[in-house]
Order: sequence, then structure tokens, then C-alpha cells
Amino acid sequence: MLIIEKKALNKAELGKEIKNIYVSLRDEHNKHGEKVVSHYQIYNQCVEHECSRNHFYGWSITYEKMKQYVKNDLDNGDKLILDTAKYVLENDEFKKMSDISEKMGKIAVKLSDAIICSKYDDDDVKDLLKIMKVKNAVMDLQMAVERSGLKVFLLKNAQFLSMNDEYELELRKSNYVPYIGEHKPELCNKGMNDIFIDLVDRMMFVQYMMLMGIFEGFWDILIELSKEDGVEGNLSQPNGIRRGSFIHKNIGKEIVNKEAWMYKIHDDKDSFYFLANKRTIHIEKNKGKSEVYGVAYPKEDIGLFEKEIVTESND
Repeated sequence: MLIIEKKALNKAELGKEIKNIYVSLRDEHNKHGEKVVSHYQIYNQCVEHECSRNHFYGWSITYEKMKQYVKNDLDNGDKLILDTAKYVLENDEFKKMSDISEKMGKIAVKLSDAIICSKYDDDDVKDLLKIMKVKNAVMDLQMAVERSGLKVFLLKNAQFLSMNDEYELELRKSNYVPYIGEHKPELCNKGMNDIFIDLVDRMMFVQYMMLMGIFEGFWDILIELSKEDGVEGNLSQPNGIRRGSFIHKNIGKEIVNKEAWMYKIHDDKDSFYFLANKRTIHIEKNKGKSEVYGVAYPKEDIGLFEKEIVTESND
């Protein structure tokens, strides 16, 4: 499996630092009055949305957006968002959280790049590998990438690897994630070879999955659900990457772990993962349910990315 449920980066100094700042920020604002708590809740909602695509960068991206809200203040702007943005920018703790999340995001990306390419010559990565728990997790992920067949597919199509670096950069700028049902930015596909497009999609998806696994393992926020949680939908074990949705009634798990976008669905003795990109919570008469959209990922992914087609129908 490309998803490793381990809190390996917690042992790194940077990991300890981001947790300390996060806890300090949370505890400090939970003590204040309604107005301050409201600002913190709005800020957190923005962070949750950004974390669904950007893992550790979520806090940094939110802070930069807050700066833009204040800079581009218009008379008809959302006053609540604007007041929150001003409050965030006036508080040094939010800046600290932004800075440390930027550093943590860069480290996680370096680590995932190193695992996919099997190159561990970056100084920051070398320092991380001195921590035994990190080293063990990296080796597990390295083996998982190899079992998935991604490297075999890359070797088969090596002539396309350096075809157009700008293509991948444009996709990343657009925050595009392959296979989850989004439309690819139109300009990106023009004049591109189909095999090259497929190759980049595979690499980007594997990295996205790996980064979200590292992120959610670090915060210990993976959401586990079973039939007892009122899960409804296609719960059969996927053979490939399957786009779809499901409903569940245990909304408490999402409320407690709002930054979590990865689910582990248990069905009898089997399980599979679901990477969400959208969810909607409905509450009526003190009862709630959540609709979750994204992609199911198989428990057994041996050779998946070596296949010609890696997705399957949701029929």
C-alpha cells in the first residue's frame, strides 16, 4: 500500500515544533470570547479546505490568502472574512504557524520526491533518515512504490520523462489532482503526447496520495468507518482507482478531525482507502449524515500503476 499509517515525522525537530505551535494557537484561542473564537473558527475552515489538497502547506496558503483579502479590500467585500483576515495578520502566532507549515510542507515534498526517484542525496532528507522511525517508514513507502509498478511504467516510457516540465508545473499551479474527477486546465493538454500525459498523471497521483498519507499519519487523523457508522454506497473492494461517493452517519469523526480527508472503510473482514476532495454535512432534527466524494483506492495495489488502465468504472 502507498498509504503508510505512521507518525514518523513526529520524531523530527520540525515535527515537534509545528505540533507545539499548533496546540498553543488552538488552546490560546479556545479561551477567548465569542468574537475571537469566531475569527479562529473561520480561519480554521479556510485551513481545512486548503489541507485537502496541500497537506502541511494548508496554514501557509491560508495566511497568504488572508494577506490578499486585506490588500484587496473592497467596499462590497465579505466583512466577516475581512475582519478575520485582519485579526490573523495582527497575531504573531498565526505567522509562526504559517512559516513552520511552509517548512514542513517542503520537507514532506522532498521526502516524497526522494521515495519516488529512489534518490536520497538531499541534506534535509539525509537528516530525516537519521531518525530510525522515519527511515523505517521511508523504506516501507519505497517498497510500496516499487510494488505498485510505477517505476516499471516510468522505465518503459523513459523517453517521455523530460518531454515538457512546464506541463507539470502548470498542473501544480492549478492545484490539479488526477483521477478525482476534475477537469484538467484546458491549455495544459494542447500538443501533449497521450503517454506523457498518462505518465505525469500517475506520478502526481502517487505523490498526492503519499503526501496526504504522511500528513494524516503525522496528525493521527485518518477517519475509519464501518457499517456500524451507517456507511452506505459502493463498499466493494476496488480493483483500481474508482471515482465515487458514499454516505455515513458518524459526522462526529469529521467534526473532530476537520483537516482529515482520507478514510479507511472497513467492510466485514476487508478494508480499502478513500481519498476525499469534497464532503457535505447535513443535520436535521439532531441527526446528521455526511456525503463524501472522491476516489476509492484498493487494499492490494501490486502492479496497479504498471497496467495500461489504472481506473475502474463506478458501475
